[in-house]
Amino acid sequence: MFLLDYHTHTKFSFDGTHTLVQMAEAARERGISELCFTDHCDFVSGKSAVLDIEGCYNAYQSAKEQVKGISLLFGIEAGESCQNPENYREILSKHRFDFIIGSLHIMKGEQDFFYMKYTDETEAHKLLEKYWEELLSFTETEFDVLGHLTYPLRYMCGREGLKIDIATYEEHIRAIFRKLISLGKGIELNVSGLNTAWKNTMPALEQLKWYKECGGEIITVGTDAHTFETVGKSISSGFELLKQVGFSAVSRFNGRRVSFEKI
Repeated sequence: MFLLDYHTHTKFSFDGTHTLVQMAEAARERGISELCFTDHCDFVSGKSAVLDIEGCYNAYQSAKEQVKGISLLFGIEAGESCQNPENYREILSKHRFDFIIGSLHIMKGEQDFFYMKYTDETEAHKLLEKYWEELLSFTETEFDVLGHLTYPLRYMCGREGLKIDIATYEEHIRAIFRKLISLGKGIELNVSGLNTAWKNTMPALEQLKWYKECGGEIITVGTDAHTFETVGKSISSGFELLKQVGFSAVSRFNGRRVSFEKI
């Protein structure tokens, strides 16, 4: 099977650890056929993007020369791009990417969901209501696939153990899916949670079914790996989940143009 990992972070991300060469070699050893580097490029209100794009791109070119037997692509994870659109447009005008993940880690006026403490389900639900509303608006910014749709649940449920019934938000999520589809964009299946005690994907099986029912076709699979120990890990499980839902192909990108690989 042609396995792809389209969400990875290297030492160029503030929370990454290893070089592009180390990540590529580890991915190849795990049977990954195509790897896309998507280091964090953040646009939180009032701040400039933190990624050294030139340095990262030079390292990418070097990795392509050094690591054979695997296809390598250059992308970014554009976080909170709606909060600093002028800076984001400038980045897009100056650099060529194969692929862009659009992610919302930090809502306006809040801190990253990672840093929040979740002890009250009522407060968690209030945050989720705000998140879906902001995420719907976020779909209109420039990107190819929406990253880890259910990101807050990684911490609300996966870390803190809250019991959140995601079905409560089915209509919110379907509205996001319909908007993405109308804009020619897709979603990612983020498998990072399978490598934790949470044992879940973002989005999970039921939301993948909703996406398929809404007519969604564009979908990538990514590990969200920040180390070479996790790059490529559980990707095959993600592909099996797509087949279970009824997807016959996974999306690939080159120069931000989508194509489909049979699974």
